[in-house]
Amino acid sequence: MYKDVILIQKRELENRLQETYIERKLSVPWDLSDDLIKVISGPRRAGKSFFAIHLLRQTGSYGYVNFDDERLIAIEDYDEIVSAVNTVYGNPRYLLFDEIQNLPRWELFVNRLQRQGFRLLITGSNANLLSSELATHLTGRHAVCVLFPFSFGEYLAVSGEQRTAIEKYIRHLQDAYLVFSLPRFSFKLKDQAGHNKKIYCNDNGLAVSSGFRFSADRGVLYENLAAVALKQEELAGRISLFYWRNPPNGEVDFVVKEGPRVARLIQVCSDISNPKTLNREMQALIKASQELHCDELWLLNDRSDRTETIQWQGVERRIRLMPLWQWLDR
Repeated sequence: MYKDVILIQKRELENRLQETYIERKLSVPWDLSDDLIKVISGPRRAGKSFFAIHLLRQTGSYGYVNFDDERLIAIEDYDEIVSAVNTVYGNPRYLLFDEIQNLPRWELFVNRLQRQGFRLLITGSNANLLSSELATHLTGRHAVCVLFPFSFGEYLAVSGEQRTAIEKYIRHLQDAYLVFSLPRFSFKLKDQAGHNKKIYCNDNGLAVSSGFRFSADRGVLYENLAAVALKQEELAGRISLFYWRNPPNGEVDFVVKEGPRVARLIQVCSDISNPKTLNREMQALIKASQELHCDELWLLNDRSDRTETIQWQGVERRIRLMPLWQWLDR
């Protein structure tokens, strides 16, 4: 009976192997030939099975059992599984047990096979296959690799889209006055061109109506409102607009240049009631003011209207806090 199940699974596997496989950008921390139990863990539908199969295909000798199959869960003599695999696959050198956590007492079975000299690769999706639990179940004789769903680069590979195509779509949206982009500030034009741009929507109403909204979107909408107002000034020829980023020291939303001079730095944060948030926003402004030699600093928010003198790392700056609505109506 179990031989028939594994034979059916083998045929299903052979059909699936005809599908296109996208190489994953993940290096495994092990040598397949050593005696450690290899574990591929991660969320469901992340591609663990295909990843494991393509690792073993290069060996030329492996057997596959998928325990996400109700016909195998009721088995009492686990040696019947090994016997069936040997019959179907001709005594393979490696065994791949997929979704092994569905098998009761799986860890005892796997540990025994490892002691008997089998080379094992197992996959699973629940907490028992997380690295923090494996030390208990597999008593240290294992190596773990965690596989996540497609990264953005892998998604582009499977969808056939290229970065240039995405840039083209963004240009079309810009040409239709639906969005606009903001370059990252640098004193060198070459550096500006090499950094990613920030994208803003020309209409908050459009942004809201075309996507899901959650409370966390409020800060994004605040920033977008300020961006639109500043963009109108730029289109009128009064300013040039950028953003500033220094990875260790955060980001400033808007760098406003008037001619060759950085005239002011503007940070937008809808809720600064949390002192940690307020300090983070102010510290980014101070750091940018040092680098860009600008003393006019603004923090637009939901309600605070005051001027504060702030000291940070031996530097003192005055920062103007103003409600966004008041700044827009100035």
